[in-house]
Amino acid sequence: MTRGSYSTPASSNRRPPAADLTVSDPRTYIWHDYGHTNTSSITPSEFLLPVLAAQLADKWLEVARENGQSMQTLTASVRRFLTHVGSQPRAADRAQPFGLGDLRRRHLDAWEMDLLAAHREAKTDTHYRYAVYLFALLDRIQDDTPEVLHPEVVRRLESDTRLRHHRNEGLPAFAPAEVRHMRSRAHRLVYGHLRLGADGKPGPAPPPPPPVLVAAHILLSLATGEPPEVIRALKVDDVTATAPADYDQAVDGMTPAARLAWLAERNLIDHYAVTWTKNRARESYQDVYTRHDHAAHRALTALIRLTAPLRARSNLSALWQQEQASGRITQPVWNSDLFRIRHWVDESGLVVSEPQVWGRFRKTVVAGEALANPRRYLNSKRRHRAETFFRHYTNSEVLRAEAGRLLLESANEMFEASLAGPTVVTPEAEQLLAAGQEAPGLDAATAAALLRGDLDGPQAACRDSRDSPFEALGDICTRSMTGTCFGCGNALITRHHLPAALAIAEVADPARAADPQVWLDHWKPIYEMITQMILPAFPPEDVEAARRRMASVPLDLGTRNDMRGTDDEA
Repeated sequence: MTRGSYSTPASSNRRPPAADLTVSDPRTYIWHDYGHTNTSSITPSEFLLPVLAAQLADKWLEVARENGQSMQTLTASVRRFLTHVGSQPRAADRAQPFGLGDLRRRHLDAWEMDLLAAHREAKTDTHYRYAVYLFALLDRIQDDTPEVLHPEVVRRLESDTRLRHHRNEGLPAFAPAEVRHMRSRAHRLVYGHLRLGADGKPGPAPPPPPPVLVAAHILLSLATGEPPEVIRALKVDDVTATAPADYDQAVDGMTPAARLAWLAERNLIDHYAVTWTKNRARESYQDVYTRHDHAAHRALTALIRLTAPLRARSNLSALWQQEQASGRITQPVWNSDLFRIRHWVDESGLVVSEPQVWGRFRKTVVAGEALANPRRYLNSKRRHRAETFFRHYTNSEVLRAEAGRLLLESANEMFEASLAGPTVVTPEAEQLLAAGQEAPGLDAATAAALLRGDLDGPQAACRDSRDSPFEALGDICTRSMTGTCFGCGNALITRHHLPAALAIAEVADPARAADPQVWLDHWKPIYEMITQMILPAFPPEDVEAARRRMASVPLDLGTRNDMRGTDDEA
């Protein structure tokens, strides 16, 4: 029985809230931001539906602690949702308070429609994130405690939100002239400060003021291309310094911070192994910088020297430190005016285009790397997947200036591959050849021999096995059982050869490659030729029939198989 369009129907399997659930106690998450302690709370008793608020707040706090993040967007989303549902009409004679089991699809739909209206007017993704985060929290509740949520709510969560991500124009990279001027100014500030001694005497420099720390940040950003939040999170334990063995005895017994400072002050560090951590992606990775990586090596050394005296006094492990006017040592408050790029640019008297934000330094580095070697950049996936790169980074003026050249080179590579690869004879073309008609690239004698099977090898047909690109002219090709035929211009592929194509595609799948470089050098062209050109040329039923005959294909990939490492010549 229901009362009103927004009332909750009686449910025989509705679970009452847990007896130990409290609605008066606030759920509070404590986190540290650049050395400062912050709190975020949800107090269930402040909402019209305190039981629902307590249940959502408990899961919110659990997720925040797991992720080690404040989850401020999720916090705001939960609060807004509770306020919205609390304002909807409900039955007046409820025996139990409104909880998670009373949520229905209409509650989610009404909340989502309100967000959608606001999202259409906004120029940000804030409302989109509210919807995505709340749905994710309810998904988590369903995973952890099945049957708590009503089935219609569970079904609604299986669909995406109606809100869509705004594809705003991304940040542009800084212009080359702007980069030169900012790097030059930052270099003068950092090394000018390091040359300062207390009262003009030799010794450690005084604590670095905000402009010097900003300058060091700029140098490290341009040298590494890492995001600002990743650079700012560096700690002593994230940096491993390697120096000549001659100095091991001198630093023996020192703390890691003291050892790092001692070696950096004397410029004795040959290698830095830096562990970068992306908290949002929950990903860590390591880069090694040698003296050949001039900019990164010097920037790291300068930063360690700048903050080493503060670290010795504070015992804080953070690599970035500053001394407040009160004498207290903390991490820099990067979101304050003194540490904003705009303030630093204005104080330096530079002319820099808008927007003056930290994220543009990363765009500058990424653009440079992509231009230097686009194939290597995209294949390595060190920075981003190709999809992310093209969606968010190709708005750089520098990249756009080169877009025509890159496009033409890519088209030329595809054209050359189509010419150099095998000739695919589709079932339709095979019928035309059988009827005596001519086909481009196949003379009558070759076509007749192909149809009779005279050109068949173990895996593919070959125009002339004594004219192999892999052997001396006149010698029989030795690659006919290694899968190489499917990247060879001599090969002729018909429906009869599909089982071998499928078998080689399975062997050459990149997921099976133990050595990525071997796969890129040898197997990538073959794999792409099979999956992108050969298989799509045939009807699905022919491919499926060939898949059932894969076991009969003769393969000779070597005892080690160069998918797992090339065989030794000896």
